[in-house]
Amino acid sequence: MCFIGALHEYRNHSEEQFFMHFKPIERVAKLRLNNTKLLTGISSEARKKLIKDFLEQLFLSNFDNTFFDEETFNELAGELNSTLKNILERKNHRRIVLALSNIINNLDEGGSTKSTFYRIDSKRIQQLVKIRNDIAHGNKVNVSPDDLGDVEYLSRQLITLVFFGVNFEKVYLRSKKFGNDLWS
Repeated sequence: MCFIGALHEYRNHSEEQFFMHFKPIERVAKLRLNNTKLLTGISSEARKKLIKDFLEQLFLSNFDNTFFDEETFNELAGELNSTLKNILERKNHRRIVLALSNIINNLDEGGSTKSTFYRIDSKRIQQLVKIRNDIAHGNKVNVSPDDLGDVEYLSRQLITLVFFGVNFEKVYLRSKKFGNDLWS
């Protein structure tokens, strides 16, 4: 639906267009994190083990050879892992980066899709989230063509990769409005 709006009425309203493309990115990222159990499940247990091992070494080397019992280390590791999960889930850009990394790592094909995803890195996503927040709070925002291009690219790629399992370029229909090819 957002692409139909972008092709028609919203084309001259960059803030609305940006916001319209950003919403699916947020939704797909949250859905991806929930479905892959990236922050919970088996990977969470592996992280707890790594944190526990790290804590054991930390206490032995930096706290005068302090050694706690197994239960205490497990409790500390569980609390730190839970805190890390909450910190990662709390910020929008962190959720998007985690989901995007998961999607990139599971891409079969490489090439231009992966390189474009790598160009839209954590810092760039943080900039896009700031623009989204400024728009949502009614602040005056200058949305550049690069901002629109990146958010549109992320939106269409995430939707097609997550829901259809294919790259956007393989499924979209070319269209023109006023003699311009809007998707090339």
